[in-house]
Formats: sequence, C-alpha cells, structure tokens
Amino acid sequence: MSVANGTFGRWCFGLVVLTNLIAFNESGSVSLLVAAGLAMLCSLLMAYSKNGLNQIQMPYLRASQRADFVCLFMSLWMKLLTLVAVDASIIRTISYCLDTMSGNIFRIYILGRNSSINEPWPDVVGVVIVFLISFMFIMGLENSRIFTILMITGVMIISTLLAVVTYARGSIVVWKNGELFPQGMSGILSASALLLVSFPNSISTTTSERYPKIKAILLFTSILFSILITTGCLSLLITSTKSVEYEAVPILHLLEAKDFQKLVSAMSCLYVIAGSGMLLEIFPETYEIVVALASSEWKVLLKQIGYENRETGSPALAIFLCGSLVAILTFACPMQNLTFIIAGSQLLHGCFAAFFFLYSAYRPKIMTASKQDATSASYSRLNTSNTENSKATCPQKKPSWFLNKALPSRLSAQNISKSINKLSSKSGNDKKEEEREWLLLGEPSSPVVRTSTQYEEVNAESSILSDTTTSDVDCIVNLEVHNIDSETSEDEEDIDTIVEEFQQKVKISTSGLKDITLKVPSMGSWHFSLLIIMIVFIICLLAAYEVNNESILGLSISTIAMTVLGLASLFIPRYYSSYATPSSFTCIISIYFNSIFLSSITFDSWLALIFWIVSGLILVLQSLIKCDVLCCLCLDYPSSEHTTIVMEENFIPNGAASTSIKIKNPPKCLSVVNHVQKYR
Repeated sequence: MSVANGTFGRWCFGLVVLTNLIAFNESGSVSLLVAAGLAMLCSLLMAYSKNGLNQIQMPYLRASQRADFVCLFMSLWMKLLTLVAVDASIIRTISYCLDTMSGNIFRIYILGRNSSINEPWPDVVGVVIVFLISFMFIMGLENSRIFTILMITGVMIISTLLAVVTYARGSIVVWKNGELFPQGMSGILSASALLLVSFPNSISTTTSERYPKIKAILLFTSILFSILITTGCLSLLITSTKSVEYEAVPILHLLEAKDFQKLVSAMSCLYVIAGSGMLLEIFPETYEIVVALASSEWKVLLKQIGYENRETGSPALAIFLCGSLVAILTFACPMQNLTFIIAGSQLLHGCFAAFFFLYSAYRPKIMTASKQDATSASYSRLNTSNTENSKATCPQKKPSWFLNKALPSRLSAQNISKSINKLSSKSGNDKKEEEREWLLLGEPSSPVVRTSTQYEEVNAESSILSDTTTSDVDCIVNLEVHNIDSETSEDEEDIDTIVEEFQQKVKISTSGLKDITLKVPSMGSWHFSLLIIMIVFIICLLAAYEVNNESILGLSISTIAMTVLGLASLFIPRYYSSYATPSSFTCIISIYFNSIFLSSITFDSWLALIFWIVSGLILVLQSLIKCDVLCCLCLDYPSSEHTTIVMEENFIPNGAASTSIKIKNPPKCLSVVNHVQKYR
C-alpha cells in the first residue's frame, strides 16, 4: 500500500487544529473520544469505496456515458472544495498565531482597537499569506521531504508540550460532572463528520504489494491512536463543556488560563512552522485538481489553465486560480464555517464516488434486445463439437435466397454484369482469410458472392446480351448455383481443420474448470438493482430524520435494514473490472454513514454546499453541451422579419433561362449554416 499525497498534511491538520476546535468549541472532549472511532470507520469505508477511480478512462465516459462522467466530476469538484477550505483554515490559523506573536499589532493597525480578537473578523493578513504562497509556487517552489520533516517535528513538539501542560495542570473535573455528552447523539455525529478529513482520502492498492488492506488498517489505526491521545489530554485541561466565544486556536487560550503565558509565543511559532508544512503539502494537491480538469481527459476547464511556465515548469494560471479561491474564503469565511464546509464537502465527495461504483456495475452494456440478439447470434459454429452440425447451423445461401415474386424493373443485364465484374475483381485469398476470421471470431457469414478464377476469363456481359432466350433471373440463378458448386474440397478441409484446432484449444484451456458460469447483468437485474438503490436512499432519508430527533431505536432499525440490503446486493449479477473496484456492500454502507453524518452538519453548511454544487453542474454541462456555435448564432442575426434570401436552382439545364426563388422568412437551418460559415 502506497500512501496517497497529502496524507501527512491531513493527519497533522486534524491532530493540532481540528481536534482542538472540536473539543473546545463544539461537542466536547469526551464526545470526541467516541467520535474518533466512528470517523475512522467511515473514512475507511469511504477510502475503499473510492478504490479504482484512477484507473477509469475519462475520455470514454465523456463520449459514451455522460451521466457517469457528471457523477465523477461532482465527486472531484467536492474534493476541490474540501482542499480549498482546508487551505483557508490553515492560513487563518497561521495568521492568528502571527498576530499573537506580534502582540495583536496586526489586528490593531488594520482593523482598529475595538475589533474582535477572535472569530469572526476579516483576515487581511491571511490574504497576504495566500498571495505570498501562490507567488512562491508560481516561481517554482516544490514540496520536499525537508518541509514534511519540519511539519512532523513541529507537531510532535506541540503534542509533547500539551502532554507536559496536562501533567502539570490537568484535572478530572469533566469526568466527575457526569455531563460527558452535552449535545447527545447529534454532537457525537457532528464531531465525527468534522474529524473525517484527518484520515487518508484514498488508498492505492496494487497487486505487487503484500497485504495492502492490513497495511491500510494499521495506518488508520495509528492516526486514530494519536488523535485519542491528544483528545485525552484535552479532556483533562478543558473544564467547561463549551466555550462562550469561538476560539480560532484554543490551545493558546488554554495556556493563558493555566498560567503558561511564556509558552504562548513558543506555541504560536510552532503552529506557524507546522501550518506552513501542511500548506506546502496540501496546496499542490489543490491546484493539481484544477490542472486535471483542464487536461484532455476531463476537458471541463479551458486548456490554457494548465499552461506550464517554461522556466519553472509550474502551472501559473491554475495556481493563481486556486490562490484566489483560498483568499476569498480566508478573508470572508470564519473558522467555524470553514470546518463545517470541509466536513460537508468531504462527505459529498464520498457519496458521489460510492454511488458511481454502486450503479455502474449493475447496468447492462446492451440496453436493447435487438442489439443483444445481433451480437449473440454469431457463436453457433464454434459452440458445436461436430463440424457437420456446425455447417448446418451456419447460415448458407440458397439459389433462391434473393428471389422475389416480382423483380424490380431496375434489375437489368447491364447492372448485373457490372456487379459481377466488381465481385470478380477481388482476390480469392482475401475471401479465404475473411471466411476463416468469420468462423473463428463468430462474425456472421459473408454476404459476398464467391467467384472462382474461371469467371475472370468469361465476359459475363457479352454472354448475357447475346443469349436471347435466357432471362435475367435465370442468369442470376445459374451463377449462384455454380458459385456454390465451385467450392473445392480442399478449402473446406482447411477451414474445418482450423475450427477443430480452435475447439481443441478451448477444451484444453477449460478442462480444469468445473462448470463455472458468470452471470451477466440483464434488464431484469438492472431494474431490480435500481429498486434497491431507491430503497437505500429512502432509508438514508429516514435515518437522517431519526438523527435529528435523536431516536436510537429508529437509527438501529435503519442500520439493520441497510445491512440486509447490502448483503442482498451481492447476489445481483454485475460486471467485474480488470482493476480493483469496491463491492456493492461497501458502497451502500459508505453512502449510509455519509448521509447520517451529513444530516448532523447540514444546518451549518447547506448554503455553501448548494452554491458549489450548482456551480459545478453549470460548469460540467457547459463543457458537455457545445453551445459556442449556438451562442455566436445570436450575434448579428437578421432582425427584420421581411428579410429575403435569393436561392438559385442548380438542377436547371444550362440551356434554360436562369430562375430565382424569393423566400420570405427563410428556413432556420439555412440561416444557421450561412451564419456559422460566416464566422468560420
């Protein structure tokens, strides 16, 4: 198992930023202990449900399955929002620590003495940091192991200082009060949703590695263990269940409350170092998504956005675009809203990916019966063991195959002779090779009439025209009968020998298998799978309603029903890809957990999520529907209702007088063609 990009940055962000925010400002430290386990389980399911996204051929989906393309684009679009919000949260943390190190001088000079110390306040310093980081990446800055080592070192020192403060000033007041879960079940679920981004986003498993799933579980368990240690220390330091005012960096407030004012500046400096390392690891992942959307695989954004500078090799426009988005969120969005946006976009990203793998495997590749019959009617010769039976099953042409009761009048001797000469011009070797390919590959029999070499010496046109007693129909019948009889026995033996050898190879290769049959999805199984998917969404809505009412019984019943549906989906015929894809049970359970966690934070982030989803749909539909020509048609369109167009007839003979036709209100198609050619 190879670690995905941004894993260490996500882990450090959740360990030193999100854990403090949730324990001090949201549901409390004790609730966070329970929520961390649920977050690990949901993130593990989400990572497995997205396994195989990198192997999907996006150009093929864009051309053939546009619904699948839109679903995967929305998944990537929500991931982009997650990373942009994470970058904005890190920059707001860095700016707050810099302001604390300067003695609040930045805040006083920029916003005045009466401005709020904590959230919310417009972060001007954060905007400066964003453009500084963007300029450095445009000039060729790259993340290296040195920055990662500095980030991990800073996080370890922060955790060590937190343990020292807990040992010196810790108490068990919160554990004695009895109010361990102040917000109940909704508080635990919301804390789990906020903590999801701390775990790896995806797991890349390859067949060359040994025990990839076990390694992934060990990685998630180690991240969970570090979060539990930090949360345990915070539970001994935080005396109240929730702060009155939202703190951007709660650990600085705890150090002041525990009489460790000398450590405030040192802790702020460590946060700046760790936050810079997180930003250097996560920000490249952000603009790489923009570059991917502008590439030839997606073709959603303009290809000029992926332009790379000749000197530095960095995509300047993509970095500037991502930096602008991060700057907007940093300036105007408080830390509390950013955390809920991160959680909501992360959950929707997992829902879209799991939904794609859930329904795409059950959809039959041939949706109509006519196409299915046309493709399955060509394997009759190879399936038979006897060559004589195979000859009988193959469609053969009879002498009266083309005859009708009334022949059309255009069937004349001249047309017949032309067609015979065209057929006789082809070589016999090509026909033999084509016949062998048809027999081996299962294609339908050749409609081309076979002609022997002796017909090249006979002039068919002269023989037909000279014979006055023979009709056209008799000529065709005689030619067809002679063609059938002219097949030599050597050609038949060669073809039959090839077929027998092919059948023997098939028998040898399948001799070790014991009646293994693979069920292929049909229209009936597709409709049944759609019914199960609809029931899954209905149960998810009911579970979300039970979460808002904090009904444990209803949530337990919906969980059992979802488990039964997930097990039933395993018995539905589906397609299996050459690469590793998640099972239907994993996708269903992942969607269920994501919907439950999303229902607990929707109230605080629904407006931003809806705005981002609508903007993504407009962007992808604009890229799929080519409306550039339609838009240019609106320009300089003839506004007068009485405009006439003169059309000259090309079919009038040269000797006749030229005529013209005046049309009032010309046809739309003609105006469209002329207008498009004008702009070309």
